[in-house]
Amino acid sequence: SSFQNRRISNGTYKLHIDLQKQLPEAFTLYEPYGITISTTLRPWFLWQDTVDPDPADAVRYYIEVSDNEGFSGSQPIPTGSDSFYQPLTDLLDQTTYFWRVRASGYQGSPPQQADTGFIFSSTASFVISMTNNAPQLFSLSSPPLGASVLNKVPTFLWEEAKDNDVSDHVTYTLSVSTFSDFSLLLISTASLSGISFTVPDRLMENATYYWKVVTRDKKGLETAAASVYWFSIPTLSVPLAPVGLRGMLSDDETTFTLSWSSVTKNNDGSIIDDLGGYQIYRTISLTALSAAQRLGTVATPATDWSDSTVNGGKFFYFVRAIDSSGVESTNSLILESLQPENITLISQDQEVVAELPPAVSQQLLSGNNKFHKDLTMSLQRREELESSSILRVYDLKIRDAMLNEIETYEFPGLITLQFSYNNIIASPGSDFAPAFHAGDVALYWHNGVEFIRVSSSLDESKRKVTAHVTRLGQYQLRRVSRSSSFSLASRNPAKVFTPGVTPYEKMQFFVDNPSGDKVTGKIFDIRGEYVADLKTVGDATSLTVLLEWDGLGAHKGVYLYQIEAEGKAINGTIVVAR
Repeated sequence: SSFQNRRISNGTYKLHIDLQKQLPEAFTLYEPYGITISTTLRPWFLWQDTVDPDPADAVRYYIEVSDNEGFSGSQPIPTGSDSFYQPLTDLLDQTTYFWRVRASGYQGSPPQQADTGFIFSSTASFVISMTNNAPQLFSLSSPPLGASVLNKVPTFLWEEAKDNDVSDHVTYTLSVSTFSDFSLLLISTASLSGISFTVPDRLMENATYYWKVVTRDKKGLETAAASVYWFSIPTLSVPLAPVGLRGMLSDDETTFTLSWSSVTKNNDGSIIDDLGGYQIYRTISLTALSAAQRLGTVATPATDWSDSTVNGGKFFYFVRAIDSSGVESTNSLILESLQPENITLISQDQEVVAELPPAVSQQLLSGNNKFHKDLTMSLQRREELESSSILRVYDLKIRDAMLNEIETYEFPGLITLQFSYNNIIASPGSDFAPAFHAGDVALYWHNGVEFIRVSSSLDESKRKVTAHVTRLGQYQLRRVSRSSSFSLASRNPAKVFTPGVTPYEKMQFFVDNPSGDKVTGKIFDIRGEYVADLKTVGDATSLTVLLEWDGLGAHKGVYLYQIEAEGKAINGTIVVAR
């Protein structure tokens, strides 16, 4: 048959039926992948082998390496069937590179003609960093050099330190000290990533601070800021002096115990947020406050102190609040160990002393006054109002512990005000003559309408002017002309007064009496009939004598006054208004 006449070939052949061409399978890049290379400029590139699903095709690779992620201008380099590659020339130092590989299927044996289409791998990147450069020089910004910073929690700012090393980054170390050589650090913060730092805890007031910043790259190279800066924090606030002062002497007079109310505000009205405690002081004389001995410090929240070394001695005590910066308040009111119910206030310049007897001092305690508050008294000097004739000016005020002024307060009894004029005479350029005579100064008080003269006595040997008053307000120590003959120096008010009604509830006559005679006075009605005697306040033979008439019971109208001394008389008229 025909089948029997056929022959079988001597060899076996194969064929591929490939009706649809396919791309090589996806593959992965191995290395370098997301790393920094610091050992070579000719790194090896490795990737995963892939296969082409078309049985007759073999895979061939091209690698692209570029310093830009878009591979613009890059030239694909064939690696054949190898899944690795090493550049023939050096890559650039301090450069970021991107690379990818494309795979194509080739026909033939050996493959010669590329099949249509190819597949790209993902893109990988790496950094060549063979050398390491220190961060560039930078400058400090704030607080500025030599600044006065009105803030106890300042923020430090500095320029960003540049680093030319690719993929390198820097951190900062801030150092702050009160010593220019940074021998003792208040702040040392390493590894800061930002260019600012706010102190977490308050710095002290009334202090100078030095600060510097050092930057460091990740390989350890450092660069210090161009210079060291310094700034100061002045005294920003002063605690209020303690109020509600109380004292008690033990029965055996060996121990004196003080107590007071907590201080909650500064003298500018702000809430005190850095109260450190209280300082206790003791002195043997009111004229030696500056030499007072500090007995100790009471930490908050305690508000009492006991001195067991009194042993019957006479001492004066006062308390100061102190903040965490060491800034002290002014003195509290002053207590005497043997008479703790007496209170003394001394002005900051120690030229005026106010003495409060028990009946008055006890009214400053919250349980004894209608305000139900602990009160304190202040003497504030007003130097801007002083002149050659107005020698000293002080505002006498009552405040509570929250700085609120009690304007309507009146002392329930007389307090003693004592003005010293010793420093006035001793001052260079003083207008006073070397011989200072009694009567050359007088005390005046503002009654809400005008200044009126206040009854006072002058101790020429101690150079002090003393008055007993019940009113708050402004007091002025003035230089007055001294008459060489018996005469009326001044009259308060000038003409008309309404008995018992402020501000002119009584008539006062100040009489110059250079001969030291006894001065008396009388009031008559318009018909010349006797009405009353003038009341002498103080010594009737002093060089300046004060006479008063309260006018109580007198009808409105014109009255005559007559003031006499050893046959000499001063006459005039006044008016009682109703």
